Amino acid sequence: MTGLVALISKKQEENVLTEILKLLEFHSFLGSDGVGIAYISRKKAETLKYVNSFEAVKSRLYSELEQKVSPIAIGEIRFATHGRPSLENTPPHPDCSRVFFSIMDGVLSNYETLFKRLREEGHVLFSKTDAELISHIVEGEYEKTKDFLNALINTSKIAEGYFTAVILNSKEEKIGVIANGPKIYAGISDTMLSLATEFESLRDVAQNYAKIENKSILILSPDGLELFNFEGNKRRLKIEKMPSKFEYRIPGGFNYFMEREIYEIPDAIRRTLHVHQKSYIRLAAQMLIQAKEIFIIGSGTSYHAGLLASYYLQKLAKIPSEVVYSTEFIFYKMDQVSPGTVIMAISQSGKSTDVLRAVREAKMRGGIILGILNQLGSPLMFASNIYLPIGAGPERAVPATKTFISQIITLIKLVIEAGLTNEELDEKTADEIMRELYTLPNLIESALPSLERQATKIAKYLAKRNDLFVSSRGINFPLALEGALKLKETAYIHAEGLEAGELRHGPKAIISDGFPVIMIMPREKDAREDAYSLLYELKEMGAKLIVITDEFDRKADKISDFVIKMPYVIDILTPVMYVIPLQLIALRTAIEKGLPVDSPRGLSKYVILKRS
Repeated sequence: MTGLVALISKKQEENVLTEILKLLEFHSFLGSDGVGIAYISRKKAETLKYVNSFEAVKSRLYSELEQKVSPIAIGEIRFATHGRPSLENTPPHPDCSRVFFSIMDGVLSNYETLFKRLREEGHVLFSKTDAELISHIVEGEYEKTKDFLNALINTSKIAEGYFTAVILNSKEEKIGVIANGPKIYAGISDTMLSLATEFESLRDVAQNYAKIENKSILILSPDGLELFNFEGNKRRLKIEKMPSKFEYRIPGGFNYFMEREIYEIPDAIRRTLHVHQKSYIRLAAQMLIQAKEIFIIGSGTSYHAGLLASYYLQKLAKIPSEVVYSTEFIFYKMDQVSPGTVIMAISQSGKSTDVLRAVREAKMRGGIILGILNQLGSPLMFASNIYLPIGAGPERAVPATKTFISQIITLIKLVIEAGLTNEELDEKTADEIMRELYTLPNLIESALPSLERQATKIAKYLAKRNDLFVSSRGINFPLALEGALKLKETAYIHAEGLEAGELRHGPKAIISDGFPVIMIMPREKDAREDAYSLLYELKEMGAKLIVITDEFDRKADKISDFVIKMPYVIDILTPVMYVIPLQLIALRTAIEKGLPVDSPRGLSKYVILKRS
């Protein structure tokens, strides 16, 4: 996820550069891996790029452009998903002739194929980003057709993935958009036309706006807007009046970043499904198959993702592994590391001290590091022998939500490849899992409004409690730990994550009238029957039961005080579905209690230990 903006004046003498910088400043929360603009000055295309956050180079940007005049410009705030933060990877990216300049939100799934093809055709590629390929594809198609619209239409058929690209045509002084996934809005005023991935940023430059529908081509010129589908047929723009004011703090209609990021989960899944290059997935899978032994390390939410990775490795690929807290790894597992040992290090930030310390010491003993991370350019990326980005986009709230789910999706894709390679997983099962993965975003989008209402009701009860249990068994047991963590860090409730069978071995002694127990219903048959037996026992003891289950469960309504029914998915994907109501319950409980949702006391996005 990155911030894309563009402006084009209806009058050649009008300067849009100051306004383009204001739009970029509004989008600055979306990334800190680079900022760049392309514009036309005196009939010549120019670019200005920095490998920093907008805030870090704000004054330099404004002073650089103070004396410049341009009626047309595009710009991007970058969050790196392909290609580490560097000057050559910073957009906008030109084609060979410097006629077309591209910025892009999203990922190209056929990057490797296109990269090879373009190089063979003689294109000179400078970056490791998929966004650069768009400029060169448009260049090649424009040479064939001599028409900007047809070049964009052809590009939309050649480039595969989940992406929205904005292309500056400096020859014709037009801007083109290929909308094939992430949202983008067009703004309209008497004097200029605009584009932005956050429509609230358009309020100072547009009286009206239109959301650009998926599978669309948009062309902006001083004469106006033209919308087409991917077949070249003209479409009608649905234009709406820009609201005079907004009643929320966070772009997108939210008051908290954690809230926004939960609602971004469908988008994050789509990105993760397309972000991985096949050669790297295959290489990582080979590492796992050939490993002498595998340790999976992480802390907090990443540790819980590691537990799921271990389940998946055993179930789908018959590969044993051991999951260890990164903070404990150096104390009692480091002696087992030797050449041939693979350490799968999972870290959203790639910066936490405990993970990096474990990784560095393991490498000195000959260990092979497989990094699973969201932040390219982080220390873990450079310390890894091979790394897989999860592609979730920026996450500002301290409690991890969409990054946890993108970690799970990445791990499933990796294990499927490993299972196919060592022939422990058949093609039919692998195809079924992948097909279901692609249905998840739509299922989650349709479920979110109902989940929000149910979570709000549950939160009103939990906000008055100081203690609770979160429980499950089998593949969903790690969710009990994750749900308890979310309630602790977000709602300041003493929540304990328990394997359901262990509730009988002591913990249920503290159950009394009104004590909340959240049960994430297991999918495994024996575990499910035993979980219901346990719920009946807890009900008799006065527990307040909250059950998260699937839409076909008929027992839950008869026994539970609160029942959340999720769309049915195959067993292996239930953790992805069932964690979302846990996140919403934690969010709504914190809001009900008036707590600082995005920045819980004493916590930060990643842990750096300072040694005296």
